[in-house]
Amino acid sequence: MRTTHKRKWFSQARKKVRTTRPWETRAYPSGRQEFVPREKGIAKKIGLKRREKVLFFAGCFGDWASAIADTCEVKYTDISTSMMNSAKNKGKIKSFRIDNAILAPRRKKVYDWSVSFEPYPVAMTRGINMTLVRSLLNNKGLVMVFSPKKIRGSPLRKFFKDRAKRIAELYGAKFEEENLIIHGEGKEGIENRQSYLLRIRTNSQAREKAHLDVRVLMFLEKRGTLTTSKLAQLTKTSTIKVEESLKRINALGRLKSIMETH
Repeated sequence: MRTTHKRKWFSQARKKVRTTRPWETRAYPSGRQEFVPREKGIAKKIGLKRREKVLFFAGCFGDWASAIADTCEVKYTDISTSMMNSAKNKGKIKSFRIDNAILAPRRKKVYDWSVSFEPYPVAMTRGINMTLVRSLLNNKGLVMVFSPKKIRGSPLRKFFKDRAKRIAELYGAKFEEENLIIHGEGKEGIENRQSYLLRIRTNSQAREKAHLDVRVLMFLEKRGTLTTSKLAQLTKTSTIKVEESLKRINALGRLKSIMETH
């Protein structure tokens, strides 16, 4: 069984991410994210525990990454060098890396959580699908926090909720949603803003499925046309599991980006 077509959406997504222009600091005259938490214990409030290892993706100015770094061991990532340099001035964050969210984490059980605050740029391409899949490689999973000025009827909320829920169902992980009030600073000053949280809790089965899919896509990306038996040999698994992996990958390929759905 040839599998050339199975990899096309992933190749296109990676190409789009590579050519996407990073959001730069000049786009934010305030020098910070649109809404910044100003309450102690924000990490605990969103379900993170002391000394947990966090991969913070699409880190922007680093305000949220810095806020949870009071409690957790945080690695900041973003594709913008200017954003990262600004985040370095916020302190507390343990390490920094220029990285695409579609490519991290790369290995199993390095981090406890992948975390982000309103990662809208990531949803501009189908790379958002692999960002969520890769979060299943963690010990615990994914947390995304949103604090828009208007929550009710938000198409962005619907998109992220539906996408996280679909990925969780596809891999046998657990999807959770919470409404919460966060004390923070917006453009008009200090306020208590209604916010929401989306969480995917991984497990050993979901982690292994995600790990296999990442490797299958890697080999297809590098080598092009491959048979299922060759993929099974390369990934050191059975052809049945490879076929199941390809079905999941095809399902991911049908999940469109936010730009394609609006």
